[in-house]
Amino acid sequence: MAIVNKRLGHANLVQNYWRRGDVTSALSALNMIGDPSVVMDVFSSTFSDGFSLEQLTLDHAAMILPLALGLIKSKYECYVQVGIRTIENIVKKFAEGIKEARTVPLFGGVDLAREERLKKGEACLDQFKFIFDDPVMKKISNKPSDIGKSARRLMTNLEYSLKSCNR
Repeated sequence: MAIVNKRLGHANLVQNYWRRGDVTSALSALNMIGDPSVVMDVFSSTFSDGFSLEQLTLDHAAMILPLALGLIKSKYECYVQVGIRTIENIVKKFAEGIKEARTVPLFGGVDLAREERLKKGEACLDQFKFIFDDPVMKKISNKPSDIGKSARRLMTNLEYSLKSCNR
């Protein structure tokens, strides 16, 4: 019972930040807690189903991706599936914007906001590449099961995003 109470307390902490609209603190708390079951609970009810994506920035995406990869490395198939779906939704939401930021020419002067977007986009692309190259991800994508099919779809999306950004 103590484990369940601890898990619930951690989930409530993250939820309190979330309710106040402080996504950065919610994700930081999730990272500091370091409990994959809490990450699973939060992601399965938000990002893996495409909910709450509109609240995310590139900074948030860069915080979410390592946590989702941690789920993919789990021994529990439901964690793996949530990790895959979360990353897939992040890629769908941000890949095109990252590509556009990299390809739109700069017309005179210095655009500090653009430079900041490029920097944040590069951080996400680094995470995409890290996930794409991850041996566990490659192993899962070779499975003939439904989870393997999901992993292959994610790998295809990651590869397309990386290639379209010349990575």
